Amino acid sequence: MKRILMMSFGSKWKESKHEAKTIGYDPYNTDIERLAHCPDRVEEDQWRSLVHYWSSKEAKEKSERNKESRKKLTMPHTSGRKSHSQIIDDMTKMNNGVKPTRIEVFKKTHIRANKEPVNEIAGEVMKQMDDLAEVYPELNVPGSAPNDVYSQVMGSDTHGIVRTLGKGASPSLVYGPVYKRSQTEKRDFDTRVEMEVQKATSAMKIEMTEKMYEAKKEMEAMDKKLLEAKEEAKENNEVMERKLSEAKMDMEEIIADKVKEGIQAYVESLGINIDANLKSEQVPDNPLKDCQQPSSLVPGVHTRKLV
Repeated sequence: MKRILMMSFGSKWKESKHEAKTIGYDPYNTDIERLAHCPDRVEEDQWRSLVHYWSSKEAKEKSERNKESRKKLTMPHTSGRKSHSQIIDDMTKMNNGVKPTRIEVFKKTHIRANKEPVNEIAGEVMKQMDDLAEVYPELNVPGSAPNDVYSQVMGSDTHGIVRTLGKGASPSLVYGPVYKRSQTEKRDFDTRVEMEVQKATSAMKIEMTEKMYEAKKEMEAMDKKLLEAKEEAKENNEVMERKLSEAKMDMEEIIADKVKEGIQAYVESLGINIDANLKSEQVPDNPLKDCQQPSSLVPGVHTRKLV
């Protein structure tokens, strides 16, 4: 009872501040104007504190966050200022003392006067609840249960509150000490699981670090081998180029000797004698070029009469 009363007082105080802000703060642009329009039900010193707080950066940021959260509300209720506790009490009286299920409370607070859902999302949620309740009727029990149809569709209850039951409906009060003990065991289990996950993660990180180090060493060794192979290939290329150059020079000398021998044989076949001493002096390095000159210009050449 104390819990419910304190929550009710908190709600009333919140509503009172909202009303005061709507009357004396929001309509004006400066704090001087706001201080001059203190609501009748608020003391002046308290009003100064409220104006100072609402004008602070912290309060403005909080207000913006609340506005954004409000925009994300997908299924607004249609119960107005009437509390869920009062709605459940009225539904219980109309049903001969039998408490409504959480599905029935949800439907009651999310339909319009024409019996239509407040929006398409609410209508789809209601359909899912009805379909699941038809398949598992044992989960659609009066009052509430931790694993009833409502929780299957909407998710588990958050800490400290059982949805659709109104203010003060905490899980330990609604479901009893067994639920409280089970929640404690669940938290202990989650803690153990988290610790095991952290250990496994740490072990995996260590193993991954070691493997990365080994891979880095292997890559360095491969780079070293590749560099050595490049150096060796470079040396081999230099040796090959040198051998090719030497072979080319040898081939040129062989070709030159063959050309000289061919020219000499050709001249002799024509019956032309060349003195040995003249041959050694006159035969140029490029005999083909000189043999293209007229034979009459070749000195020391004697012809003989052919029989």
